[in-house]
Amino acid sequence: LGINNLINVFQMKYLRWLTIAIIAGLMVLPLKHIITSHPYEYIYYNDLSGGVKKAYGKYEMDYFYHTLRGGSEWLIKNKIDKMNIPEGKKIIVASNLSINTLYYFRHLKDKVKIIYIRYYERGNKDWDFAILANSYINPYQLKRHIWPPSNTIKTITVDKMPVCAILERKDRNDFMGYQLMNQGKLPEAIEHFKIAVKNDPKYEQQYLNLAKAYLDIGENDSAVRAASQCLKLYPDYERALNTLGMAYLNKGDLEEAFQVFKRNMKVNPKNVTAYYYSGVIYAQTKDFNTALKYLDEAIKVNARYKPSYLLLARIYELQGRTEDAKRVINYINSMH
Repeated sequence: LGINNLINVFQMKYLRWLTIAIIAGLMVLPLKHIITSHPYEYIYYNDLSGGVKKAYGKYEMDYFYHTLRGGSEWLIKNKIDKMNIPEGKKIIVASNLSINTLYYFRHLKDKVKIIYIRYYERGNKDWDFAILANSYINPYQLKRHIWPPSNTIKTITVDKMPVCAILERKDRNDFMGYQLMNQGKLPEAIEHFKIAVKNDPKYEQQYLNLAKAYLDIGENDSAVRAASQCLKLYPDYERALNTLGMAYLNKGDLEEAFQVFKRNMKVNPKNVTAYYYSGVIYAQTKDFNTALKYLDEAIKVNARYKPSYLLLARIYELQGRTEDAKRVINYINSMH
């Protein structure tokens, strides 16, 4: 209707035909996108604004996870169908939307097991292949080609930009390290994490796991180095920021620790851990009023986070506010 009304604005025939020609010309680029990007033509950004390439890393791409079908079909044809899978054994295929992937592998239930993974926790589960649409990937990594990761064996692209990655697990040092860390075998876990990052220097999650393991055994300088390396690959990674802040705090570098937690508050104003540990820092410096302000923010963010109340009660006791401390303790005891 809009186009029709625009054409009818002009009384002269040649102006009408000129308008039609201009509109037809403007349709060429979207039509080209539809043809070259099928069946993912819905991943579209206007070419006059730079198209998919310019939008990449600024806006979501495959937000409906349609590329998982193409990834699944490729994996079945090029890998699964060519594998001699022993009876009783299943190939584990991970996905960041497992319900869709389960449907695409519905005819291979005797050979394939589908599991769900989050991309930034992919090393914490056991799998052989992974099919991952690029939803919820940090923009920093997308813009700098840190994603897809090095163990990618196939990508699905739109306008030459990767929107889905099929991964093949090269080794299981990441998973073995995670299991050992959960068992409390931290020195052994550290050795596996070291191998994982040696094999893939851009494996952000393994630097984080390495930092956590170092933190738990009290090697704070090593924890700082590992967490800092993680943040070079993913600067806004909240878990890495919290780990780095705790390592500085354990070292007694209170100002460094506070700056890290302050940075994390900017990344996510609802990060309760950042507010809590900022309260811890000011409590250690005896600046109780500032500590209480941060604890108040922590409680606003998460009213069920017990460490905030425990520190709050302790500060009240140190200030001689016995009744307030008792009230907080009673509230903690009433929490389920």
